[in-house]
Amino acid sequence: MANSKVPKLTHSSRSKGPAPSRVKVKSVTVTHDKAAAQQKASAVNIPEVACKSSILPPSIEAMSHSRPHQAVSYDWTAAQQQIQQKRLFDITVPESEYPHIIVTIPDNWPYIKIVPLYDVHIGSAEMDGEKFARDILWLANEPYTVTFNGGDLWDNAIKASIASSFSDDKNPNEQYSVAEDSLRLLLPKIMFGLPGNHEDRTGRFADVDVAKILHNNLGIPYSPDYMMCTIKWRENRIRILAHHGTGAAASAGGQRNAARKDMTWAHSFDLYWTGHLHQALVDQIEIVYFNQESDTPTNKTVYSIISPSYLKYFGGYAAKKRLAPGARGVTSVVIQPDGRIDTETHANGKRL
Repeated sequence: MANSKVPKLTHSSRSKGPAPSRVKVKSVTVTHDKAAAQQKASAVNIPEVACKSSILPPSIEAMSHSRPHQAVSYDWTAAQQQIQQKRLFDITVPESEYPHIIVTIPDNWPYIKIVPLYDVHIGSAEMDGEKFARDILWLANEPYTVTFNGGDLWDNAIKASIASSFSDDKNPNEQYSVAEDSLRLLLPKIMFGLPGNHEDRTGRFADVDVAKILHNNLGIPYSPDYMMCTIKWRENRIRILAHHGTGAAASAGGQRNAARKDMTWAHSFDLYWTGHLHQALVDQIEIVYFNQESDTPTNKTVYSIISPSYLKYFGGYAAKKRLAPGARGVTSVVIQPDGRIDTETHANGKRL
């Protein structure tokens, strides 16, 4: 997998010319060995497994004992050696000005679970390393599951950051290495990657797209802003419009409007997926549109989604600014054979 060459999505600076030029390559299909899991699907909820695992190195297990601001080590080497490194699907990058990829899933999958990673913030003193270690290993071993990187994978604090650049447990160079190890662990299941505003800090001050470098090194399709992803599976076509997200909406209404922002111009998508706001939101929306084949009106249900983050609250920037505590972990979507879309969120804590 490490030697696979997947065409990267890029575009020229928007200051040059009236329209962006993103993909200037011939239409190409990148085929990888298929290794669709034959095991029985696991339960819906993420198992509350202990971090002490046969594929977890001691440094990861130690995260369960770390204090919120104690530096921890993320060494995925032992786990990486036991994860199969064959992509479970095919990726096609059409020749287009649009940031578009086509992911073809094997028909023998009984369902598809989409579980992206948003706002992990590796290196932040507030990062919930224990939860991330548990979730990423669950994701690596969960059958019939795909993922993408939604941005802010590492904290990348610099002197110009709003929050202090001296509070992180690791410097940006170390954070980059951990981010690369984390994505490498999930390579069989990653569809594409995006930058967040934290990765973009380096680009603003040094004109270096560090997120692009990371994804290019791993052979993961990448776009610097939006990604339009079509998933082909059996008779279904599932279309995702993904972006890291923008803005600083703090109210419930403002966050809902932020999640739906692209629906004013981007039509016919099934999932409008963002993060950035560190809150979990899943909105079911009914739309009416004209069927292009029959030229008749029809309706379908779509979702606008904001994924949560992996940041703790007290002692960090959010608490200082009196922002509400954010949800932690992932939001997942399950595609059923009949085209039905089910969403899953996970509420943490014991019910006493």
